[in-house]
Amino acid sequence: MVLNHAAGEAELARFDEVVLATGIEPRKPAIPGIEHKSVVGYVDLLTGRARAGPNVVIIGAGGIGFDVALYLLEKSSRSTLDAAEFNAHWGISQDKSVPGGLDSAATAKPHAECEITMLKRSQTPFGATLGRTTGWVHRAELARNGVKMLKGVEYRRIDDAGVHIAVDGKESCIPADTVVVCAGQESYRPFSKKEFHQIGGAKTVGELDAKRAMLEGAELAARL
Repeated sequence: MVLNHAAGEAELARFDEVVLATGIEPRKPAIPGIEHKSVVGYVDLLTGRARAGPNVVIIGAGGIGFDVALYLLEKSSRSTLDAAEFNAHWGISQDKSVPGGLDSAATAKPHAECEITMLKRSQTPFGATLGRTTGWVHRAELARNGVKMLKGVEYRRIDDAGVHIAVDGKESCIPADTVVVCAGQESYRPFSKKEFHQIGGAKTVGELDAKRAMLEGAELAARL
């Protein structure tokens, strides 16, 4: 095992079999101004290498886009760690005599530290790809915090003013200090040799999940 070292194709040539489990890399859409200083990748944001400003635009509204929006909304909240905070957040009454256990007088206050706008090209409903048992919670949380969602978007450019778009032929500009790119992933394949085996995200990003990646690894190991 060699750590902190990028393998080269030449040094891998001495092995009988090589398995690429290199995963994915975020896709960067071809939008004019995508290299603007306000644009950050979701990996940099979630790892703390980049920080969001008060006006955030998220490009892409799949699972990663929702995760980023929820992260920005909840990073200062303790509702996922503290039982009392959780109950207050969701209006759960501690009085057992209250019908249904819900406190109608308790209204959780939004705790967003920034204004968020989510954009996507397609016309499909927001959150359509989220899990059936949890998707409604995520949508409700974003709605309660005033997250704006626009679909059917055509991206024009990104500049100091923000993200310029068109929806149904109407041009507009959404102010943005931070533009987070959550526009899907691409397989990360650093080597060109077709003889190398590929599993997980390196093989395909469609329907990517840990269960499939582990199954491909197990099946490949059995064949080898």
